[in-house]
Amino acid sequence: MLPNLITYVRFALLPVFIWLMVAQSYVPALIVLILIGVSDWLDGFLARRLGLVTALGTKLDPIADRVGLIVIATAFVLAPLTPWWVLPVLLIPDIVLAAIALRRFSSTPEMQVTWTGKVRTALLLLGYPIILLGSTPIFDATYLTGAGFVILLAGAAGHVIASVQYAARMLRRRPA
Repeated sequence: MLPNLITYVRFALLPVFIWLMVAQSYVPALIVLILIGVSDWLDGFLARRLGLVTALGTKLDPIADRVGLIVIATAFVLAPLTPWWVLPVLLIPDIVLAAIALRRFSSTPEMQVTWTGKVRTALLLLGYPIILLGSTPIFDATYLTGAGFVILLAGAAGHVIASVQYAARMLRRRPA
């Protein structure tokens, strides 16, 4: 199925992205980051629009989202374009949610994405590229990296809030 193929391509782009970031090839890294972000939207859009929603896709996409955000955050810390503490702020809530899901459901429970979760993802997928754009030799703009970092902080705060919401929903829900 095309949407799942797009998700696999997103997974394949992650090592390329981290390599470009560590090599400080920020313009190509920005292009790959944009492709990752577009593929995140495109796979879901096509699955719904073309009626190609599959059980595999509904499990694969959230995993790709989580892995992608952690890889992106790691690359930015390694580059170094963001401080180290951004990584645990994004990683710890995901670990807690995974532990709750495994303990209560033996897998990932099927849950609708919350509005907070959507806004969080949008902020993170906007903040990182803006930071990267401001770090390219083309722009080399402190105001862009600063604005991107503020957006990233809002996304990180949203990540924590969304994680608390998801944890509460999982704990209220009866295991299948």
